[in-house]
Amino acid sequence: MTARPLRIATVYSAEVFDDFKPSRMSILRWLRMSESLARAGHQVDIIINTPQGVVQRRDRLRFVPTSEVCWEDYDVLKLSCQRGFDTVRSQGAADHPCLVSRLANVVGDRDHTRGVHYTGVERAILWELQEQIRAKARLVVVGTEDEKQLWHDHFGPDPEVVVIPTGVDRTIPRPRKNPYAEFPEKIAVYVGNLRARRGEYRVGGKRVSLLGEQATNDLLQDRLNRLGRLLKEKNIRLCAVGPGRAMHLDPTAVTYLGFVDCESIWDYQYFADVGIALAFGPDHLYESSKIYNYLRGGLPVVSEASIANNFLIRETGMGLVSDFGDDRMMSEMIEAAVHRSWNTEATVRYLLSAHTWDHRAACYDRFLSALSLQWARQDSNLRPWDYESPALTS
Repeated sequence: MTARPLRIATVYSAEVFDDFKPSRMSILRWLRMSESLARAGHQVDIIINTPQGVVQRRDRLRFVPTSEVCWEDYDVLKLSCQRGFDTVRSQGAADHPCLVSRLANVVGDRDHTRGVHYTGVERAILWELQEQIRAKARLVVVGTEDEKQLWHDHFGPDPEVVVIPTGVDRTIPRPRKNPYAEFPEKIAVYVGNLRARRGEYRVGGKRVSLLGEQATNDLLQDRLNRLGRLLKEKNIRLCAVGPGRAMHLDPTAVTYLGFVDCESIWDYQYFADVGIALAFGPDHLYESSKIYNYLRGGLPVVSEASIANNFLIRETGMGLVSDFGDDRMMSEMIEAAVHRSWNTEATVRYLLSAHTWDHRAACYDRFLSALSLQWARQDSNLRPWDYESPALTS
C-alpha cells in the first residue's frame, strides 16, 4: 500500500502580514517547516492573513487566509507555538482529529520552575494552553530533551512528545553590502529577539493584550550594556540586531541597528567577526536558534554554558562557551574569537549534513507516514474526521 500525500494546514498567528519577510524566529520556523513539508510531497497551506488572499507560493504550497479556510478539509493541522493552538481554538477548530503542536517553550505549573523564564500572567496563559494542547493534540513537538522531560513531569507520556530542534537554510544569499562599513572596530553582534512584544491571547473567553517577557527584555538589555562597555575597552563594537524593545540599550555601549528581515539578515552575520548568544539564567531549558544561524553564516559564536544547544559549538569547534553571567570572561572570549582563524567551511558542511529544515521535516515522517498509510487504506470518499488517527507505533 502506497502512502498518499497529506493535506496539511500550518498555523501560527491570525495577525495581518502586509509583507511576509519574517524577522522573528517563530515566524521564520513556521515558513521554513511549511516549505520543507511541501518539498517532502505533501499539499501544504500556510494559513496566513495577507492582503493578497490565496497565493500559490510554489508547487504544493499556498498562502490561504483564515476567512477562506475549511478546517475539515485538512488531514493534519500543524500548529506553530502555543499561539498556533490559540489561533485554531479561536477559529473553532481545536477539535480537529489530528493536531500536531510544536511548542515555542514548555512552561511549568508555577512560577520559578527551573530553567523557565516565563512568570506571572504570561506563564499562566501558556500553562493553560499547554493543558488544552495535551487534551487535543495527537503529537507534541519541543526543541530540547529538557523541555520533553518537563512536559513528561507534568503530563506523562500521552500524547507522545518528540524533540525536533531548529534548522538552517540549505541555500542562503551571497554577501551584498557591509552594514558595519562605517565602523573601524572589530564587530561582535547579537542577532535575536530582544523580547517584550505585545500579543493577544484568549483568557476566560476574553481577549487579553499582554506585553510578554518584560523581565527577559530587561535582562538582555542590561547584559548587552555591560558587555558593550567591556568590549569598548578592547576596541570591539557590540551591535544588536532584532525585534523587541530596545529603549534601555546604552548607545555609548551598544549600537542598535533595528530589526532586519530574514532575507537581509545574512549580511549582518557575514560581515561581523563573532556572534553572541546569551542565556536567560544559570538553568536554561531552551535552545538558542541564533547559534544555528551564526554557524550557517560562517560566524564563530561565543555562548553561555547553560544554553541547551551549545553542542553545536563543541561539535564544530566554531566558538567558545563562557560561564553564565560572567561578563568579563565572555568579553575576553569575544576578544579571543575576533582575532582567531576558524574552520568555516567544515562547519557549514556539518550543518548541511544534518541540520537543515528538510532534516527537521523528515523527523515528522514516522507520524505522517503512519497517518497517510492508514488513510490510504480507507475509502477515498471518507473525510478526515471519519477515521481514527494512527498510533505512532503502527
